[in-house]
Parts: sequence; C-alpha cells; structure tokens
Amino acid sequence: MTSDTELISRLRVLKKSYEEELLTKDEYDEYRLKELDDWSNNQEEERSFWRNLWDKTCRTGNSVLKSMIKPIVDLLILTKLISP
Repeated sequence: MTSDTELISRLRVLKKSYEEELLTKDEYDEYRLKELDDWSNNQEEERSFWRNLWDKTCRTGNSVLKSMIKPIVDLLILTKLISP
C-alpha cells in the first residue's frame, strides 16, 4: 500500500522529470493520474478494513447483549410473565 509520503515523493519525481523535459505533458498527466488513482484505491481498501472491523465489533456486541438478556427472558417465560 502506498503511503502519503510515498505518493508525494513519486509525484515530485514526476514533476521534476517533466520540468527537465524528460516527460511530455501527456506522459506527465498520465503517470500523475495513475499514481493518484492507485493511491485512492488503496485508501478505499483501508476504509474497507475499518468498516469490516466495525461490523465485527457490532456482531460481537450483539452476541454479548444477547447472552446478557437471554437469561432474563428465559426467566420471564418460566414465570409466564411473557409468552414465548
């Protein structure tokens, strides 16, 4: 995964190459956009990891809450205060 500092470094190299006329304007634009797209895609993957972690946390929280409430509900069913 490309970090922010790696992205900045690569963009600087591209700009310098363009300024030294080692790349044409079209090549510079093409490579610059490719670097930005790659970086953007990596950022989406990172967010996906956090989204997955959040979902896992919610599922774990639900099972913990269920295990806390189940004995109370079972007791209420036994005492016929609520119907199953």
